[in-house]
Amino acid sequence: MLRLRNLAFDLLFYLGSVPLILTALFESMLSQAGLARGSRRWSRYFLWCARVVLGIRYQVSGALPQHCCIVAMKHQSMFEAIALLTLFDYPAVVMKAELMRIPGWGHLARRHGSIPVAREASARALRQMMAAADAACAEGRPIVIFPEGTRGHGDEPQSFKSGLFKLAQMFPQVVLVPAWINNVQRVMPKGEVVPVPILCSVTFGAPIALEAGEDVALGVLEGAPAG
Repeated sequence: MLRLRNLAFDLLFYLGSVPLILTALFESMLSQAGLARGSRRWSRYFLWCARVVLGIRYQVSGALPQHCCIVAMKHQSMFEAIALLTLFDYPAVVMKAELMRIPGWGHLARRHGSIPVAREASARALRQMMAAADAACAEGRPIVIFPEGTRGHGDEPQSFKSGLFKLAQMFPQVVLVPAWINNVQRVMPKGEVVPVPILCSVTFGAPIALEAGEDVALGVLEGAPAG
């Protein structure tokens, strides 16, 4: 039964995403505001599919920032990666540069102001990241990054990539807000069947001054619940 639910979700979400992404592509040619609406519409469709088919509901705990700051979110599933387009008014998301090469979707990510992080960490890649982050902060947008760079497995600790530290060096004057999903079970675990129903809490912790140092920020993130 659980596998049938997951199959139904995959069919409904991925097939339904095609017209939504095509519509967002058209809206992106008209205005940036139209692109933001299209992205939020796709995110809300995802949350609707998750609630109706999988029984995944969520609630927000803590103060959700809507200003220029660095939101470091522990990466457990695709849920938070897509839900953040609904949670935040207009986030700038740090993501792997190769994701921006996906036809159609990659164009939307670039137009949305996503911040690319390249594996090779070349000078050119770093300049692109800095320019995109500067533009986002100038617009007062929260910069959302997944410090681990990939989804974790169970309670196994994940190492943090260099992207978070590069951002911290670029913007020492802004605060870092830790975020994670609280739940007894992990939400949409990688490569596993989703248990249903689930009520998860998307939690935003107290802001941390980056001037306090990397050790303080890492201590908070590493101490965040794994699921």
